[in-house]
Order: sequence, then C-alpha cells, then structure tokens
Amino acid sequence: MIEEPADIQTLLAFHLIPGIGRARFEQLENVFGSARAALNAPRSRLQAVKGIGKTLAERISDAKNLDAVKRELDLAAKNGINIISYNDNAFPATLLKTADPPLALYVKGDLRSEDAVCVSIVGARKCSFYGRTCAERIASGLVREGLTVVSGMARGIDSAAHNGALSAPGGRTIAVLGSGLLNIYPPENEGLFRRI
Repeated sequence: MIEEPADIQTLLAFHLIPGIGRARFEQLENVFGSARAALNAPRSRLQAVKGIGKTLAERISDAKNLDAVKRELDLAAKNGINIISYNDNAFPATLLKTADPPLALYVKGDLRSEDAVCVSIVGARKCSFYGRTCAERIASGLVREGLTVVSGMARGIDSAAHNGALSAPGGRTIAVLGSGLLNIYPPENEGLFRRI
C-alpha cells in the first residue's frame, strides 16, 4: 500500500534514472510503501526487488542525494519550463490513460482544459507539396472547430500541421518534442517553436 504521493523532487529523481519508467516506479512504491522510502532504501533491498538488479539499485542509490534533481529544477526555472508530475491535477488526463505515461512532463507555455479535446497529426518528414498543404488545411479546420492540434514539430507533415493550426484565428497547437525543450530539432523550426 502506498503511504503518500511522491513529491516532485523524489519523482524527478526516479524520472532521471535511466531504466526507470512508470511501471518500475510504481513497483518500487508498492514494495517500499512510498517513493521516498524506495529512494532511501539500502542497495541490498533495492537489488532484491524483482527486475531491479545491481545496476538499477546503484543508480537509485546514487540518486538519493538529489543533486541531479536540483540542477534539473534550476535549469527548468531559468528557462521558464514548468515540470508537472503525473500525480498533479495539471497533468493531462488523456495522457494518463496511455500504456506508459511519463512520470513528468516538461512544459513551456501552458496546458489548458480545452486541450483535452485534441487531435494528433503526424506524418512523413519528406512529404509532397500536396501532403503539406493538406496537413495545413486539416489542422486549420480542426482548430476552427475548437480542437487543439498536437504534433511532434518534425520536418514535413508535423511542421505543416503546427503552421496550419497557428494560421487559424485563435490557433492552438502543442508540440511534443523528443529532443527536449532546450534542444530544438530540427534547427530550422526554432521560429515555429517560438510561435507555438
């Protein structure tokens, strides 16, 4: 039984450990009663948990000093990035329903309640002019109907979808970046990133 929800620092400590995802995190919470107890557990007890092993036990044990978390929080604050944990009310409810939701989201800008009604448009990076035009028109039309367009800001269809959404009055679009908020990729989309 979990004693208390994880605080943001403890949750981030696990989020930053390679090899720890939502399933392992919840497993550790259940075994130790809380995320904080799991983070402070001796290596020998961590290693005894099914699926953890020596390497992950060492990583968890090394993370308990929270140095990496403090650096992450400072970097986020300096760059206007909000970190939202999965147990925060601001975390998108639809994302929680996916097979493997992240422990935390890094958000630049804001998430709104109306973003719950969204459509994802993704596609080829190397697309035809016709494909790009269609993506822009579809995204623009969806936004005009009150939907938020979500895409990955990659070259091609993704960029066209964002541009189409932004071209509509009151256009709303969300970019999900695999490269992180401080590493805009592709570089030519930096202007698009700023518009979003």
